[in-house]
Amino acid sequence: MTILQMKRYFLDEKERETYENTLLKRQPELWERILEMDDEELVERVK
Repeated sequence: MTILQMKRYFLDEKERETYENTLLKRQPELWERILEMDDEELVERVK
């Protein structure tokens, strides 16, 4: 069985970079996983 995963991307490149940097400052252990996150998950983790 194949599972499709829908990811949501709505941030522009600059916004995404800002969120990634903010999250990495708070939780540096996520550096490997951060590229796999969609924009929605990234924003949720930063909040």
